[in-house]
Amino acid sequence: MPRPLHFFALTLFVGTQVAAADLHPQHAVTTAEQVVAHEMFQGLVVRDDQGRIAPGLAESWSVSADGLTYRFKLRDRLRWADGKRIDATSMIQAITRALDPATAAPFYRLLLPIKNAETFHAGTLVPPAVLGVSAPDAKTVQFDLQAPSHGFLGALTEPIAMLSRDGVDAPVPEGAFIPQPSPDGAQVLYQLIVNLARKPLDQREVRHALGMSIDREAIVARMKLPHSAPAYGVTDINAVDTKDVPRAPYARLTPADRNAVAQALLIDIKRDTDAPLRIVVPQQSMHVIVAEAVAAAWRPLGFAVDVVPVPAAAYEKTILTGDFDVAWQPAWGFTSTNDPSPRQAVFLFSQAAGPWNAGHYKEPDLDQFLANADADMNADFRVGQWRAAERLLSEDQAGWPLFFYSAKVPSAHDVLGNTLKPAIIRQP
Repeated sequence: MPRPLHFFALTLFVGTQVAAADLHPQHAVTTAEQVVAHEMFQGLVVRDDQGRIAPGLAESWSVSADGLTYRFKLRDRLRWADGKRIDATSMIQAITRALDPATAAPFYRLLLPIKNAETFHAGTLVPPAVLGVSAPDAKTVQFDLQAPSHGFLGALTEPIAMLSRDGVDAPVPEGAFIPQPSPDGAQVLYQLIVNLARKPLDQREVRHALGMSIDREAIVARMKLPHSAPAYGVTDINAVDTKDVPRAPYARLTPADRNAVAQALLIDIKRDTDAPLRIVVPQQSMHVIVAEAVAAAWRPLGFAVDVVPVPAAAYEKTILTGDFDVAWQPAWGFTSTNDPSPRQAVFLFSQAAGPWNAGHYKEPDLDQFLANADADMNADFRVGQWRAAERLLSEDQAGWPLFFYSAKVPSAHDVLGNTLKPAIIRQP
């Protein structure tokens, strides 16, 4: 007589500073919502612990020679926790829902490489034209693209492309997991973003003056963070073997020269002392120390400055609503510069970044550089386009990189040491 199988339920606790306001993966915006979505849901492909594209719901995939057709073969016996089978139609429904304007998915643009996705989202797709996602059979999901897209596979790892059933998010945790630290050496960028919708920050001369007056070296010395270094661009020049990394134009000036140039740039700028510049940061000592140092650098330039610490639970919502002049940029979508590519950092200033572009930066050339990089399979060309976008940010001072520092980021592994796989599916 066969022995009965016994199942044990364990709870996996994932720490976030604030509870996720929305559990729908296609609505995930804040860091907490992103973290929860990655734990609860899964897409056709995922990121492994080295940040590489790895199998998710799909066990394999192929790309046509022209880069226009992606075919994913689903794993065998995919089922929801209640036993209902997952097939190619399930995935098509999820992608269609993500692009449906009624879903109001904030990052729908990540899926616009799909053929006819833009007209489908606009509600103007005219038959016989169809959305470029189909199921040749029950185990195959096919995407037809409008044009080649280097970033398409990466987009499929994001919550916007994850599987959720019938619009009802009821994930079931399962398995036993332990947290383990990521390898040392991950370099995190600390950056301030500028609300370009606010005066006088809408003037580039003002942004240059304020940016160059910040004494990054003094901040780094005071913070005493491990392996930290001043930042004058979004790429750590100490971590890449290139001389072509864009840096702010004032990076080589001495602090005294920077202040002199800042005063000259501001000579005709009216300072409104009745409307202080508001530096909004999380209510944590590290952020407050940095904000106070920045404020101390700006007050001698004739600006009134208020440092506004916001409880961590409310911080991201505050930034997303635009209630700031200057603010610390949350690490939306990226955590380190282990990859020397500046793609993700400059992406946050593009129109495709949606609400993550909280400073309202609008530069068509930057969007075009990112589009050019996405449409080309040549690695050197892509890096050149990303560098061009990075150079634009340095020239416009839409954000102020302050320093890089080393951090250990916890990642989840199962008890065998394998990378944690989201538990939305059960594979008998």
